[in-house]
Amino acid sequence: MRTVNTTLVEEYAEQLREVLPLARRAVGIQAADSPARVASEESNRLILEYVEKGGNMTHLSHELEDIISLPGLRRRLRSSRGKKLGGFSTSSKRGSTDPGRVKRAAAKIRKGREHSPEAYREAVREVYADNVSLTAVADEVGISYFALWSAGSAG
Repeated sequence: MRTVNTTLVEEYAEQLREVLPLARRAVGIQAADSPARVASEESNRLILEYVEKGGNMTHLSHELEDIISLPGLRRRLRSSRGKKLGGFSTSSKRGSTDPGRVKRAAAKIRKGREHSPEAYREAVREVYADNVSLTAVADEVGISYFALWSAGSAG
């Protein structure tokens, strides 16, 4: 078991407690200068800084368990490092919301979801790589965008 650097954990937990409640609200499309988006970016920056100083994510998650889970911390760390869903690089444009493409993508994802978790993940990644809006597809399938995104980024 690693020794807990309580000073480092407490320092960053205190800073994160201030920004995480507002950062949670940074979902969907918001202006880059909105308070929630600024708080979200600040929390991601703090988590990356914590890890770069040798901090252990598990120790930090235990300190912040009433605010954010370990998977939530790890997702924010990936985000702060700029890791894209499934490692694909696409244009910065939003995905297509063409109704025909969205319906075909939703059908592909439903089929993958019925087959296996691996097929589901691969279907989401293919739809993402084809630059189809995951938000539109999630609406068509009847699930949340985050559930769809999480399925594609797992593994």
